[in-house]
Amino acid sequence: MIPRVQKNTLITAAHQNLIIDQVNKNTEDIANLVEGGVPADQVQEMIDSALDDHIIAVEQHTAYDIDMPSLKVIFENGLV
Repeated sequence: MIPRVQKNTLITAAHQNLIIDQVNKNTEDIANLVEGGVPADQVQEMIDSALDDHIIAVEQHTAYDIDMPSLKVIFENGLV
């Protein structure tokens, strides 16, 4: 998933380049799947495997573990 940048927020060139690199990689991966004629069930298996790897990764996920504000306040306000 590509992280979103909040409006009127500056990010470093390195962060922006990481986002661009991820978009390019995803685009290439999708093109390779289309050209290769990979069956839908195999594509789903690849997606599931990638998600599993992402979920159990030891390092934090920058887009939502570090950059995203805490959801605690939103959750608590929703219960009031």
